[in-house]
Amino acid sequence: LVRDPRDVSLSFMKTPVGDCHYYSIIKKWTNLQGHALHVLSVSEDLVHQVRYENLLQSNEETMKGVNDFMGRRKFGKVLRRGSVAILKNVEDMMK
Repeated sequence: LVRDPRDVSLSFMKTPVGDCHYYSIIKKWTNLQGHALHVLSVSEDLVHQVRYENLLQSNEETMKGVNDFMGRRKFGKVLRRGSVAILKNVEDMMK
């Protein structure tokens, strides 16, 4: 989920638990974003980015993109649909 860091920190400042100081929140957020960027650079096909604002403005379209991304994916010789793995036959794997 991609969101403006200023909005992220303002939201976290309102929570009753955890760090409530702007600097601490941004420092943690920056660290987490560094990890996320690393995953994107190594395996971009494992990540589907969703912008928070798009989720608010066009919920159905954004969620359709998430569902399409999760719906049918390959891992090695295994075709995954949702959370169910299906072994493909050899002819399909050669395509």
